[in-house]
Amino acid sequence: NMVGGTYATALAGGVNALFGDILGNHQLFTGISLNGEIFDIGFQGAYVNKKNPIFWGGMVSHVPYQSAVSSVFLDSLTIGEIQIPVVNSALDLIRTFETRAGGFVVRPLSRAMRLESGLSITRYHFRVDRVNNFFHRGAFLRETRTREPSPPGFNVGQVNAAFVGDNTSFGTVGPLMGTRYRFDVERYFGATNFYTALADYRRYVRMAPFTVATRLYHFGRYGQDVRRDILPPIFLGQPTLVRGFTGNSFSRNNVNRTGNFSVNQLVGNKIVVGNLEVRLPLSGPERLSMIRSNILPTEFSLFVDTGMAWDNRGLVGAPSGIDGDIDLTRRPVASSGASLRGNLLGFAIMEAFYAVPWQRQWMGGVFGLNFTPAW
Repeated sequence: NMVGGTYATALAGGVNALFGDILGNHQLFTGISLNGEIFDIGFQGAYVNKKNPIFWGGMVSHVPYQSAVSSVFLDSLTIGEIQIPVVNSALDLIRTFETRAGGFVVRPLSRAMRLESGLSITRYHFRVDRVNNFFHRGAFLRETRTREPSPPGFNVGQVNAAFVGDNTSFGTVGPLMGTRYRFDVERYFGATNFYTALADYRRYVRMAPFTVATRLYHFGRYGQDVRRDILPPIFLGQPTLVRGFTGNSFSRNNVNRTGNFSVNQLVGNKIVVGNLEVRLPLSGPERLSMIRSNILPTEFSLFVDTGMAWDNRGLVGAPSGIDGDIDLTRRPVASSGASLRGNLLGFAIMEAFYAVPWQRQWMGGVFGLNFTPAW
């Protein structure tokens, strides 16, 4: 599911299943995922009828998304019976719950290309949790978590059209060669009116035993009604986009320690991402891997991730926050590192990675764990 705009923790996972008849005329897709706490469980299901030249079907889903916004302000803290003035370096974790129902049609153009169109109605509601980090005269005192008031829910209608292509050949944990792409335009109406554009292009070049994988990804919201008080910002630092900038790495005094970089530079209503990976199958089928294994196929990769987030105020020159601690001037960010992916008995693909963010080298590398296939 190529959707921008999530704020990711270091752990994400999911299970998908496909059911169908012998001829493949009727197919049922189901999936469930978890990214964070118990109320971050999401699910989706779709039915597709392929009996005619133009496919049709319906879908339902409930998907939680996460984003984050940091702020610094004067506050007070009660210790015992004494109330002292403090500086609160707070991180607001914003969850958007998306419940959708709709229908779609698909027109195959060839075995590798198709056109898609759909209509759906979606209900959005929210949850806001604040992580408070209290400082007194520069010394960290305490971290607390509070539930904050949430914006009211609303309904949105949506129509979309997409051009999709995929001629890739897969290995044990991801594509080995070929090209995948999706170009999608959506129109939203109802409580808010705007357009979204998605361009996702991936190229895989096999130079045995290596695969060089590249991806160029853009997701953005366009129009005069793109309002951040209604829509959560898109978060660039999720581990499926730019690794090393996950939201939990901005806790406590990491939020503004650099003085010229904060989590706010990673959010906006538009993002662009570039990824480069050199992948080497370590274990798996003998003809593909260095070590023969039928139990745990694995793949080692070296990567470079880069990207930038911005909004309707432009790329540069946005105003700074208190004493320049929160600088909203938009700059590209990048990270590099290594990852190890493994196929767990054909049921799930796990990725453990170590990423060094170039803009935050003072903090060293960041470990992460994903349960997602290779892009």
